[in-house]
Amino acid sequence: MESVMEGYAEYYSENLSQNIRRGNYDSALELKTLEQIVLGLRKGPDGRFEIDPATAPIVRRIFEEYAAGERAKDIIARLNEEGYRTSYGNLFNKNSITGIIHNEKYIGVYQYKDFRVEDGIPAIVSRELFQKCQRMSERHRRSPAEKWATNFLLTTKLFCGECGQPMTGDGGTSGNGHVHHYYTCNGRRVHKCKKERVKKEWIEEFVLSQLTTLIHSDEFIEEVTDRVMEFQSREKDRSALRSLEKRLKETEQAINNLLSAMEAGIVTVSTKSRLMELEAERSRIERGIACELIEQPELERQQVVYFLEQFRKGNVKDEGYQTFLVDTFLNSVYLYDDGKLVLILNYTNENTKMTLPLLENVLTGKEGICSQFTWFAAPNLNIRTILKTGRNGSDFCI
Repeated sequence: MESVMEGYAEYYSENLSQNIRRGNYDSALELKTLEQIVLGLRKGPDGRFEIDPATAPIVRRIFEEYAAGERAKDIIARLNEEGYRTSYGNLFNKNSITGIIHNEKYIGVYQYKDFRVEDGIPAIVSRELFQKCQRMSERHRRSPAEKWATNFLLTTKLFCGECGQPMTGDGGTSGNGHVHHYYTCNGRRVHKCKKERVKKEWIEEFVLSQLTTLIHSDEFIEEVTDRVMEFQSREKDRSALRSLEKRLKETEQAINNLLSAMEAGIVTVSTKSRLMELEAERSRIERGIACELIEQPELERQQVVYFLEQFRKGNVKDEGYQTFLVDTFLNSVYLYDDGKLVLILNYTNENTKMTLPLLENVLTGKEGICSQFTWFAAPNLNIRTILKTGRNGSDFCI
């Protein structure tokens, strides 16, 4: 339900955040930092980027070592060992190095959405060094280790029903040279589980077919909508929004009073200064109201139904749609060697996973283990399991 509301909030926010975006564009035209935190750069007195003498040498070193052929993991290990940290104070990792290597800010490019200025930022490295690093990165990407690279849709979602370990992407080449892709249990990789690997195409096609059937069910749409409306009614807290709306009304009244005084001929330095302060305060309050409406949109029932029905219009053959469908509705999948398949739908936005022992309790009908919303909440005995039969007579449940 939170996933549905978050998705609709994103859809709804486009109209509510125009003032915020307009303010960001105005700042971008002046090449302001927009409060971005970038290693090697800092916010100058004029609000623009300037080189940070304390951290810029770290950035140059990363580019130089990477261009010289050093492996990313070796660069990471040395930086962390020597006590260097990212712009957020964390240890360096692969994503940190990749983000730095591909960040055009380091060659002086300022960009905000479609607004781009080539020399809008002081450059830390030369364009020649930057391009050399891009070529090196492309070479690494095309290395032999990537010959099995493909989009494994159920990564982080598919688990072994025998040992509970994740099942991750794998590949192999047959005698005739054809490449085949599989999901293999991580326990099997270290010889601790005998779970047979499963063909990627079959398991992904089957899971997608079940999710597609689900979202085309009017009963499911109505049930989710009922729960969303209940959730919204229970969780709704508009006190902050009401407070901001009251402040906005008071501020606008104060502005009107000042304008009336100025029209009557009462114009001083103080009145002008106060008017500017009130107008700035009004802008801040309006942005606050927009943020509150984005974070806590008050949804009508038909809006929720409309949002859910949009999932029916996607092309199930499109990889982007497949990913969106899986990320929105699917929490995890457990696959057993006897053909049993268990699909667990999303119930929270906290990236929690149902453990194998807890799942076994649900399937065997043990009581008092979890609520219908989260597995760590107070017990609720009204847990509903839908048993179905798939192809070849294999059982699965949702």
